Amino acid sequence: MNWSAIRNIIVGSVLLMLLCFVSGRPQVFSDTKAYYALGQGAVGGLLPHRPSAEMDETIVSLRGRSMTAAETRAETRLAYTVAASRSPYWSGLFYLAVELGTAWLVVALQALTAAATVWVAARAFGVAHAYLPIVAVLALATSLPVTVMFLMPDLFAGLAIVAAGALVGRRVAITRAEMAISLSVMAAGALFHTSHMLLLAALGGGTAVIAGLVRRYRKLFVPALAVFSAAIVGVAGAIAFPVAVQIIRGEPVYAPPFLSARLIADGPGRALLRQTCQRGDEWGWCAYRDRPLRDVNVILWDSDPTVATFQAADYHLRVRMIREQPRFVLAVLSRYPGQVAANTVRNVANLFLQYGTDEMLGDPSDRFQDPEFRIFKSIVPGTQDCAAGTASCASRLDLVTLDRVIGTVLFTSWLALAVLLASPVAREQWGRAITVLLAGIALNAIICGAISGNAQRYQARLTWLVPFFALAIGADVLRRRRTAGRDQASLPVIYPAN
Repeated sequence: MNWSAIRNIIVGSVLLMLLCFVSGRPQVFSDTKAYYALGQGAVGGLLPHRPSAEMDETIVSLRGRSMTAAETRAETRLAYTVAASRSPYWSGLFYLAVELGTAWLVVALQALTAAATVWVAARAFGVAHAYLPIVAVLALATSLPVTVMFLMPDLFAGLAIVAAGALVGRRVAITRAEMAISLSVMAAGALFHTSHMLLLAALGGGTAVIAGLVRRYRKLFVPALAVFSAAIVGVAGAIAFPVAVQIIRGEPVYAPPFLSARLIADGPGRALLRQTCQRGDEWGWCAYRDRPLRDVNVILWDSDPTVATFQAADYHLRVRMIREQPRFVLAVLSRYPGQVAANTVRNVANLFLQYGTDEMLGDPSDRFQDPEFRIFKSIVPGTQDCAAGTASCASRLDLVTLDRVIGTVLFTSWLALAVLLASPVAREQWGRAITVLLAGIALNAIICGAISGNAQRYQARLTWLVPFFALAIGADVLRRRRTAGRDQASLPVIYPAN
């Protein structure tokens, strides 16, 4: 990779961090603390030993209060019932970056990764000449810089799709270094979140099937395998983590019962509980059948004693709920197949239309001022006054205006894609890349909407892909027209004979 490419990537990184500078600070989420704690457990032992007083303060900051040894063991064991829902790999990198340079280093690394991934895609699509203008638009009017400043692994959903599109739909050759960047970003994305892994598996596997069945697409088989191999890396990582914990700590690691909670919140699961729990304690969920049970996040994560469900259960009841999930899901599907199908379609359609940034940029005052989240003061510098309640924790950005800009640009980009792809030449040149884009956005809504909740950020994290592809195709069309105009102007003028 030459100096020009490196310079462009560095400038692109700075552009993608501008919104964070204007906002005032990197943005935390409730799960940010859990990722930090998991990272500390995964790699903390590799760092130089710190004084015990400082280590005790870190533990107190993570827990929000001092705890006895027995309480710490009990809480740690409870943490194993949800540990598989979060990536130890992103957690470890996040923890190391915070330890070395606070949350600002995390944002800088995420901006650098995003800028490099977009550069490789621009090179693969033959629009590297327009890279900086494209990144400038993305930085000012899309959700990309929002995911860059967001201290969660959501950024890598969009980056994985772009990297896959660059391999499957590339129009020009790229260097080995650029190929390595794409492969590394996809592998990292698969390791950083299960939804990313499923996305890549579906994109790579689907493309490989098409390449095997349709002769004209045979050349896509190798790129498809590269995309699918990234998903395999994610699967290997997902298997390795619980095995390592079992060997080292002697404890099994679980993921929360996402599907059960989804079915209960949608209604069919509640109906099954009303019918079967009357006969006795048939399901672990029966202990909480009188709770509202209408919101996935409340069911799985809320600790308020008046509404808590999974979080209110002790270790053994949680494990029972988790192990009962396959049987519970099959029971619901067999009794209410039509309702489940209709709810799934509604959830997916609702998530597909999301683009707002409120969940990622909403006022984090409650988190900074909650004793359970004291660690945020160490993760994000300059927040002591905010945590004390003497200064605002809210972003300096006007979120209403920002969402209007993002929504307008998104809608305009969809229209621009439709107009640009009306040209047979554009469809021929860009068809594969656009297919990956559309499939990625649709698959993301299907995976997250059907399995988990309708959290706004799940889809907002990758809406920037639409403006990116619209800008890239537009830059390509404009260059071809200019080239055709120059060629036409250079033709000799032939005058008719007298």
